[in-house]
Order: sequence, then C-alpha cells, then structure tokens
Amino acid sequence: MNFHQIVEATRKLCAEKGVTHMCDWALHNLTEQINASSQANWGAVDIAAPQCDVESLVPCLFSRFRETLQLIGMSMTNGHPNHDEAVWEELTEVQVAFRQVLTDNYHVELPEARVVSMVEELVQSGALEQVEGENGEMCVRPKTVACEFQIRIVKVPGGPAPQEIREKWVGLVLPAFQPTGHLEHYAVPISVGLEALDKVSPEGVDWFAQHFGLTGDFHFSVSDAEVVAQ
Repeated sequence: MNFHQIVEATRKLCAEKGVTHMCDWALHNLTEQINASSQANWGAVDIAAPQCDVESLVPCLFSRFRETLQLIGMSMTNGHPNHDEAVWEELTEVQVAFRQVLTDNYHVELPEARVVSMVEELVQSGALEQVEGENGEMCVRPKTVACEFQIRIVKVPGGPAPQEIREKWVGLVLPAFQPTGHLEHYAVPISVGLEALDKVSPEGVDWFAQHFGLTGDFHFSVSDAEVVAQ
C-alpha cells in the first residue's frame, strides 16, 4: 500500500462517518507538506517495500497528520465551548479513520487517535499549567520541569517546520525529560532547544520564534532520538 492508497482509504472511511470536508482539507494539506520535502512520485512507493522503514515512517505519518489536524482546529475554533468541542470531535473522527487505515495495513503500534489544541496538549503533557488570572479568568503559563537526561537527535524529526530546518536538529545534544503519560516522546524546553539550534541554524530559531513563540516544549519522538546521559 502506498500513500495515495492510504489517502483514498481514509477518504472512504471519513465519507462513511460524514466528515468528508475536514478529511479532504487535512489530507490536501498533508500531501502538500510532504510533496514539498520529498522526491517526485514518492506517494506511489509501497511503504512496506524493503527500502522503507515502516516502524519509523508510519508513526511519523500519523504524527504529521495529527499536527495538520491541530492547525486546522486552531484556525476554526472561536472560544465558544459547544462550537469548539464539535470541531475537535470531528477532527478526532478524521484521525481515527487515518489511524485505522495505518494499523489495518501495517500493524504498527500507534498512540490513541485524539485531536486537541496544541495548548491543551501542552497542559496535558505538563509543559503548561492552568492558573487563575487577576480577573478570575483561567490562563496558562509554562510549567518548570527539570530535565532528567540528555538526548541526541539521530533522525530528522517530523513537524510543521520546513524540511531544511528540521534537518538541522540531527546531531544536536539536548537536555530533555519525558512527559507524564507520553512515553512515545521526549520533551525539550523550547528556550533550551532554540539555544542549541541557534548554533547551526539561526534562521530556524527565527522560524520557531515567529510561529510558536519562546515558551513551552519541543516534542521529539523516541524513534528520532537516543539517550546519551542520565
């Protein structure tokens, strides 16, 4: 099965669930992202072929698709609880369909399919904490977490950054910790990660600062890094 077939199988499942619009939007965005960083006709290559690392490639596709859905959700939510809840539920249905296609065909273990805003995800991971503001409104702020070990990035990580920026992570050694309940990721404080990235890619630092700010954490898949010191 190749990527184009994954797309069509996902569309079919989403049509049955009645979430075709969200599905088409997300699959179009994901396809454009990957086309921009891959060789021509890559989508027709059998992902289970000998030259493909299924154990790494399939989780990366799953993660990138979820990030695409998160960005769509963040562009659609408006602060009204009922509306926003419906948006995230529909996006989760799309992710469930995508996950089902991947697991049915590749038998690779994948995280639960659940799409929430990046802010909520950071709160759940412990990177941010909710506090009551001066006027009684709920706010979030970075939660200080001690880094427990160091990791070296050994593979180009997934994510929304351009390929040439993500490639600069490879080889960097970063202080890290493992978020509670997220054993599939290592977390690196953004301020620490950007300090290391600045030595090899100042333009990468500018990109992350512009798109994600300077607080919170980077998350790297355990398959993209190795622990080098406790």
